[in-house]
Amino acid sequence: MIAVVDGRLGPAADAVIPALDRAAWYGDAVFETFRTYEGRVLALDARLDRLLRSCALLGIGAPDVSALRRDLVSALEASGESDAYVRIACSRGVGAGGVLPLASTVPLRTVFVGPLPAFSPRSGIDGLRAVTSRSAAEPGGARAAGAKVATYVEPMLALREARALGADDAIGLDRDGSVLEATTSNVFVWDGTSLLSPPASMGVLSGITAGLVARSARQASIDVRPRRLGVHELYRAHEIVLTSSVRGVVAVTTIDGMPVGAGGIGTMARSLTAAYADLVRTDARCVDAAPDSR
Repeated sequence: MIAVVDGRLGPAADAVIPALDRAAWYGDAVFETFRTYEGRVLALDARLDRLLRSCALLGIGAPDVSALRRDLVSALEASGESDAYVRIACSRGVGAGGVLPLASTVPLRTVFVGPLPAFSPRSGIDGLRAVTSRSAAEPGGARAAGAKVATYVEPMLALREARALGADDAIGLDRDGSVLEATTSNVFVWDGTSLLSPPASMGVLSGITAGLVARSARQASIDVRPRRLGVHELYRAHEIVLTSSVRGVVAVTTIDGMPVGAGGIGTMARSLTAAYADLVRTDARCVDAAPDSR
């Protein structure tokens, strides 16, 4: 894995981040993760825009987008990975003296590039097994405001519990039992008539991939709408689909040990997967290190 820390490139194992950086002390950082497809990235501008919005929501100084692009190109070239995992992060910087950040902190930007994580080799064929969890969602504050924050303890614990139960992922529920999101994915429910997803007003992160999938579905004349979903709607769903920038579109075939619909990958999941693959083929672009011109 390759890391670029404030423009300094090298092996990730040798990368140096100050021990007093607020990301290490408080998780005081924002990030974006995504993958490349044969060296190309889908919706990079949208991902960088969201990173800047996350910084603004937390009051972290905005990183230089042109520098981030240069860092990303350098890391991709050095990694030699064609289909790569990418994580871009921006922390508030050094200043661990107390919870309230110092006004004088200087933000720290990092880019990590490495091989794609190892997923279940049959997840794309057989789908995923999921369980519901009341600890799978992000802590409410920053996530509810729309920021992609670095604090991931709750989703990590939920995923560990899911794996102990023989499942692949966990779908988070709020205190009222309403559906939120999976540990690193947005959730769509197909009820046979409409493609439904929890609204952003519930504190759900507006996923880049989820937005692309919803747009493709609407273009195919599928009714797509945000709506509060109860856990019972997961149990009676015709299909459940998870979307993320790294995995793309993946069907959920069992929920809490019960089959979803017929228990296999359904027609809607296959259609969404095919539409997303078309987007990757037509819209993914090589990363341009030129100065941002938006």
